[in-house]
Amino acid sequence: MNGRNYYSFVKGDGLIEFFALNSTVLDNEIDSLEQAEIHRLKKNQKKLHKLRAQKKLSDKQTADLQAIENEIEESEAFLARRKAIAAAQLPWLKEELADSRARWKVVFMHHSIYSSAYRKGGHGKSPRVLRIRAMLEPILLENKVDVVFGGHDHVYERTKPQPPDSATGHRVQYFTQGAASKLRPHDLDRASPYFAAGEDSRHSFLIVQTKNSSMQVQALDADGRIIDRHEIQK
Repeated sequence: MNGRNYYSFVKGDGLIEFFALNSTVLDNEIDSLEQAEIHRLKKNQKKLHKLRAQKKLSDKQTADLQAIENEIEESEAFLARRKAIAAAQLPWLKEELADSRARWKVVFMHHSIYSSAYRKGGHGKSPRVLRIRAMLEPILLENKVDVVFGGHDHVYERTKPQPPDSATGHRVQYFTQGAASKLRPHDLDRASPYFAAGEDSRHSFLIVQTKNSSMQVQALDADGRIIDRHEIQK
């Protein structure tokens, strides 16, 4: 990553370009990391005000005062960085996708913006995911992204291609592969309008092979047995 929160790279002599996103910063409103940092900042500001109100400080209180000031600076810098990343990432993605000359365009990120995992604690219907979808999907469709890989939900899922762009009819194929972590059995709603194939009771991983005219994605369990095989035609 070389310290980058989002980046792209090309493989296969221009065959495929990958776009890595930091989806965690795309919704600052309810982001737990940011809320925790804001709480820490406010708590330290109260401590600082209380110490500064005293006429004379002991050596320990003086040291505490300096430590709190340092923590406040760190919190403010952390929040500023997150806001800067969130503000810059989507314009960057639009520009990079528009400039890409790769045969295949593939996006990957932590969150799955289409997921049928929500029966046993999954996030497929969470307001956070829906907000990220609303921000990203128009960009993905406009620039004809082929495939999006995500995690977040502890299952494997291949969706039906989603949804057709009103102008071009283009659809994006979504995959969720979080089933290498602790499983959530029976989390997938197989009656979901997005669901095409999936597995939530076995650990699994993906093998993806890309050619000029097709991409084959295989989901295999820990014993190498094929759970799902799907070919995307270009």
